[in-house]
Amino acid sequence: MKFKLVENLRFWWPVKVSLPDPDQPGAFVEQQLKVQFVSLPREEQIALDEAWQSAGRRLRDQDAQERAQLRRICTNWDEVVDDAG
Repeated sequence: MKFKLVENLRFWWPVKVSLPDPDQPGAFVEQQLKVQFVSLPREEQIALDEAWQSAGRRLRDQDAQERAQLRRICTNWDEVVDDAG
């Protein structure tokens, strides 16, 4: 396979999430999904990091910055269902 240069790199990556186990108090259950990410230009990465740093210790500001970054880099997901299946 040849190395391919692309303008906007998108890639799928497995993501593991630990959640409280509803059947065993004090225990966790691990679940996995696939998330498609977009690779950001370096300048945009730096700007997002600076925004995170400027949020300081204010939890509300950090949460807003984290959500903004996730909306920017997570472009799709797979292997996700709701309670109805």
